[in-house]
Amino acid sequence: MSPLKIKVYEDGDTTIWIPVSSRSPEKEARALLPFAGLKGFYKHGFKAAPESSSYFKALASIQSAYLLREKKTFRVKIGIEAQRRDAWRHGQSSSPLLSPTLGWVEIPVNKLMDISQEELAFELESTGEWLVSSKRIQKDPEGPMFRQTFREDRTFQLEFRARALDLWDAKCALSGATCALEAAHIKGVAACKSDLISEALDPFNSIILNVALHALLDSGLISFTDEGTLLVSDNVNAHDRAVYGLETSRKVHFHLKAFTYLEYHRNHVFMNTLKPG
Repeated sequence: MSPLKIKVYEDGDTTIWIPVSSRSPEKEARALLPFAGLKGFYKHGFKAAPESSSYFKALASIQSAYLLREKKTFRVKIGIEAQRRDAWRHGQSSSPLLSPTLGWVEIPVNKLMDISQEELAFELESTGEWLVSSKRIQKDPEGPMFRQTFREDRTFQLEFRARALDLWDAKCALSGATCALEAAHIKGVAACKSDLISEALDPFNSIILNVALHALLDSGLISFTDEGTLLVSDNVNAHDRAVYGLETSRKVHFHLKAFTYLEYHRNHVFMNTLKPG
């Protein structure tokens, strides 16, 4: 039995435990990742008495219920039924409530928006363990880290990047840089999976940024108005604004078809009220 023990997430933790359910009948991996963004609401708890909370609160509730083995008996149509509280609704409102029947994977918090459900399921299935500390957590800070993973986004990432580079003239939309570029999703891939995969391929859901600015976008530290005005989170201090070139007003020209993605990012990912940078 694994010596690891999950921990209920608290603000400031550098790692976080993610529950993974057994695969769907279609053999798709299913884990509680922020498919609706960190500010989106997630259904969780007893099937007969569901709760709705933002991502971190929902996850902490599920973790606590798992550790306490919370169960409750309800009278339902078929009679008396014992239900678990460490359950969550996956994706659309019509989807079933899931519980961590496959296990738990510990990942770095800063990889939360990047990791895939398939990767989490693979780490559990390949080890045969119930609790797994992900290979993304470096055990030896002085040495190299190698990992082998399966990523759902690899089948379309190259196509998405090519479309994005063409749309944005192969340069960073904010800095104008032409090297160390990445094709960033405005509405993240994890959120696209719960809607239409076509959104993950849509070039209007893209912006070309250098590596550092891409990380700021994914972390919700920068965003944009529909008019393209740069928004900078109050969590970015004056020193870091200067380092990343965010101290002056910036404007990017987005296509009309990008507006729904920009709205999603502001409402579900961006970390404070709208404030032009």
